[in-house]
Amino acid sequence: SGTLVPIENPPALAKAIARLGESPELRARYGKGARKLVVDKLSARIVGNSVVELYDRITSRQLVSTGKAGNTGRPGKVILVSQHYAPFPSSTSAYMTDIADDLAKDGQVLVITSAPGSASQLPPVAGKPEVIEIKSWWPGKSALVSRTFAAVLFSVQVFLAVLKHAGSDDVLLSVTTPFTLPYTVTLAARIKRAASALIIYDFYPDSLVMAGFLRANAFLARLLRFANRMMFRLLDAIVVIGRDMTPKLLAYPMVTPSKITLIPNWATMTVGYREIRPDNPYRRRCDGKFVVAMSGNAGFTRSEEHTSELQSHH
Repeated sequence: SGTLVPIENPPALAKAIARLGESPELRARYGKGARKLVVDKLSARIVGNSVVELYDRITSRQLVSTGKAGNTGRPGKVILVSQHYAPFPSSTSAYMTDIADDLAKDGQVLVITSAPGSASQLPPVAGKPEVIEIKSWWPGKSALVSRTFAAVLFSVQVFLAVLKHAGSDDVLLSVTTPFTLPYTVTLAARIKRAASALIIYDFYPDSLVMAGFLRANAFLARLLRFANRMMFRLLDAIVVIGRDMTPKLLAYPMVTPSKITLIPNWATMTVGYREIRPDNPYRRRCDGKFVVAMSGNAGFTRSEEHTSELQSHH
């Protein structure tokens, strides 16, 4: 379903892209193979089931450590903390919603989010997650300083919400969006003696260093690494979505392979196909040539405006 190239090897990547550009048959074969991989192994349901299994392992260890190993069923509730949640339109929102729905079938689930319009109606519905919406302020993606301040403010709000709603029998699951969130969630979980797990999408400070926003030896980079060491020591489980992230995690003290779980989640949205349209502005500008667009999530490269600007320079 694809071609593997070495990490940080632009010539090899360029060669692979050129090969795809010159072979419609290869693109079609890769496309069919990739779709089969998505349907068979990377669907939202499979990702959700993997997270549920991880949750069960954490709660089993929690029962043993608290002397309640003879208990049946899940202890306490699971608390999902995420900036994005339904109805917000994003991939993170989609699979966090799927995970919450799956977990709610077998126990109490509480979601803490800032997604507008996400708050659940009262009284709570049995078998459905209860959603607490935190009113927050998020400036545009290009306003990095303002967004950093907003991320800190949101994380403080979440910290207080977790302290209010979490108990010692609960399990907290958070993500790395925004980057300040996992630190406050993990700290609050430890204060409340609850178990905690983290799904890592963006690995800081490495993501900022690779994007050129931060020097590797900068004070902020060193501060984030120090915070990571403290956080990883407190976490009960760490979920990664790519194989290359595990070696970086294992470089930290107190992180062992048994603490890391790989759950690929490249496809959690409904599989669809976009028909070729002759009026597509990108195709018109490029004369219908094969176009590869890469857009990451380190701030600038995510918006359509900046993606278009990036393409105009190549």
